[in-house]
Amino acid sequence: MANLLELLTQEERKLINSSTYEKDQIIFHEDSLCENLGIIVTGSASIISYSFEGQNILFRTLQKHDTFGENLIFSKNPFYKGNVIATSKVKIAFVSKNNLIKILQENKNFLIEFLNLTSEFAKELNSKIKILSFTNAEERFYYFMHEHKNDYVMKNITSFSNELGITRETLSRLLTKLELDEKIIILNKKISLIE
Repeated sequence: MANLLELLTQEERKLINSSTYEKDQIIFHEDSLCENLGIIVTGSASIISYSFEGQNILFRTLQKHDTFGENLIFSKNPFYKGNVIATSKVKIAFVSKNNLIKILQENKNFLIEFLNLTSEFAKELNSKIKILSFTNAEERFYYFMHEHKNDYVMKNITSFSNELGITRETLSRLLTKLELDEKIIILNKKISLIE
């Protein structure tokens, strides 16, 4: 994935504002107005909401060069659907809506990469919706593995359970069962389906 900031001219870089946030700091609250495209310069953040039972719902994990707000800034309802929270010390470059329009009109390379990013985001969102449409954990797991060509390296059990929209405990039980049934192999956090 290209770094959008590297595609800017010297003049366009003057249109960017940056801010730094400490770990666990809330950058934007759920339901706050999205007025900027955010680009992660260093560090990481997540967009998280909460169920009525108080369970975390992870919408997105954001790493260096990732963007957020691209799906909201031109929306008729441009409000964050979750809290944007720093998961480490994070520096974020912000591009206002008006400045973004100016850059998109004048910088073809930036425009093409921006369209690529928004297309990829739409694909990820459709995949997440499909995962959540399955009613049980096993169906969600198999769909996710199919989408990842039957091999997946998980960062940790919590982040993987968030990807699937199930609890850590449910995922741990499922992985143990599938491993005992010889349907998967888990080696150094890499999960592979046995075909």
